[in-house]
Amino acid sequence: MGLAAQPSPRGAGVPPTPLAVLCSAIIHMQRGRSEMTTKWGIVAILLVAATASCGEASANPIIGSWKPDPAVEQKDYCKGTITFTAKTYTALDPWGKVSTIPVRYVGGDVKAYPADVYVITDAGAVNHTTYRFESHDRMVLQTAWPCTYIRG
Repeated sequence: MGLAAQPSPRGAGVPPTPLAVLCSAIIHMQRGRSEMTTKWGIVAILLVAATASCGEASANPIIGSWKPDPAVEQKDYCKGTITFTAKTYTALDPWGKVSTIPVRYVGGDVKAYPADVYVITDAGAVNHTTYRFESHDRMVLQTAWPCTYIRG
């Protein structure tokens, strides 16, 4: 029996819903396949989805921990390690306490260097912080007294 010949569960003369047609097509495709084949198909789909999401997370070069570059003379406010996650920034505040704040990023998909990544906090885009990437493992905080960081 083909898909078009199947009666609608909603009654005679009423066309099946798109969801019903989709479900019917999936069931029709699965006939004759072993349970193992179906399981491997589901596993393959999950692996593709996981790989895609991992790629998205690592596309932004600022994600990770950074330490001051020892080869560059740093100002006092550049001394601490900073860490960026997909949604937060963690560093020492001016009083020496660890502080984590929510952030978002603009320009995080770097294809060539030098490139800029803008870090935006709750204070808004006007008060963003710019990091210039000289390479994947070296960035400079763009201020009057720049801080140079290396991946660490």
